[in-house]
Amino acid sequence: KKSSSIEIHEGQALIKVAATYSTIYSILLELIQNSLDANASKIWITINQKIFSITSMDNGEGVSEDTFNLALKSVFESIKSKGKLGRFGIGMISPLGKCTSFTFTSCSSDSKNKFNEWEFVTADIRKQRSDITIPCVTRSEISFNPSRAKKEKSRFVDWRTMVKIKGFAARKAMTSFLPEKLEREVLSRFSQSMRKLGARI
Repeated sequence: KKSSSIEIHEGQALIKVAATYSTIYSILLELIQNSLDANASKIWITINQKIFSITSMDNGEGVSEDTFNLALKSVFESIKSKGKLGRFGIGMISPLGKCTSFTFTSCSSDSKNKFNEWEFVTADIRKQRSDITIPCVTRSEISFNPSRAKKEKSRFVDWRTMVKIKGFAARKAMTSFLPEKLEREVLSRFSQSMRKLGARI
């Protein structure tokens, strides 16, 4: 019996998967959902319409290097525990293809105050046919622990996870962004989780 094989250009496929999050609102809602799943009580969202950047920060539990690497290998297979808001495991890459690049910086609450930063560059990923790699560096110059920051002469930050989206491509969408629309969507979807955590955005 004969058979034929299928080959997939993984980089381009990943960008097409991320395209299911087609608006600024859907991306921001996914970032907020991930923050709430990490038990964050404070979430900061900043949109800079002059340089077309979006930043999301939270004081949740953070993500370890091992957990993040597992998530990268589990697109479409959510690794979140039962009861969490996320289901499909693709929200982490939602900005891909709609920006020049984005970084994911995080320090797990059970780590020794170690921040890791991964950088997703759309053009680089688009070229990778297989075995997609995401560069990662250690951010030793920042610390979540005030006393450790003073001792090690690092900069104290009050967040554990930050996603910074640079060069957002849909510039028209950014200039027409309505914060009140995002607020309505957030309250509609996450009000129960926010009350439970006492979370503020």
